[in-house]
Parts: sequence; C-alpha cells; structure tokens
Amino acid sequence: MRRLTDPVINPIERVVVRRGGNPVQAGWWLVILVAVIGVVVLAIVQFIIESGHRLAFAAALGPRALIGTGVDVVYYVLVVALFIRVIGGWFGYFRYTRWMRPMYWLTDWIVEPIRRILPPMGQVDFSPLVAWLLLMVLRAFVERVLL
Repeated sequence: MRRLTDPVINPIERVVVRRGGNPVQAGWWLVILVAVIGVVVLAIVQFIIESGHRLAFAAALGPRALIGTGVDVVYYVLVVALFIRVIGGWFGYFRYTRWMRPMYWLTDWIVEPIRRILPPMGQVDFSPLVAWLLLMVLRAFVERVLL
C-alpha cells in the first residue's frame, strides 16, 4: 500500500513541510485537494451538458434563440474567467502564471480600461466587480434586443 501511495503523498508532504506544516497533515490536504478537483470537474461536466441541452433547445426555436444562447455561454465563460482571475490574485498567481494567462487574455479587454478609470482603493481592486456588472448589463441589453 505504501508503494502505491508514496508517489502521490510525497510531493504534498514536501509542500506542507516547506510551508511550515506537519507532514502528518499531508493526507488531509490530499483529501481536500481531491474533493475540490472533484467538485470542479463535476461543475465543468454539468456546464457542458446543460450547454448542449440549451443549444439543442435553442436550435429548435430558431436563430434568435441560438444567438441568445451564444451570448449566455460567452457571458458565463467571461464571468468564470473573472472569478478565477480574482481568486488566483489572492493566492499570488498573476498574469505570467501558465494557467492564468488565458484568464487574463479573456478579461483584459474589459478590466484594464476600467482599472485606468477607477481610482485605486488601497489593497482592494474593484475593477473586476465593475467589469462583471458591465457584462451583466451588456448581456441584458443584448437579450432585450433579441427578444
């Protein structure tokens, strides 16, 4: 059993010890990591399945419904990218981290102009929140025009 678990648990033990923790806690961190990854994978699968169902339903209703569904999908992808960008910033993962580059690429077009206009408020950056509100208004406007 030890031979099977050591390749998984040893890297986690090293990270825990490097951050000042007890290596005995590595098992619990592994459980938490697996749970978080499981929730994320299930959320992605659910999003893909629901998007497929929504797309099939919209295809039956016509081109306006297809465009509305496309707007919804783009909106949700941008909101998730904003959310990941903010949470990643809290943990020190910024623009040049390999897995954060797509989030910045997706959201820079709306966050950066707001950041230039909105004055800094100490440690808190409100530009992603304002960007999310603008995306919400833009989505509602497009849906009103389509319907």
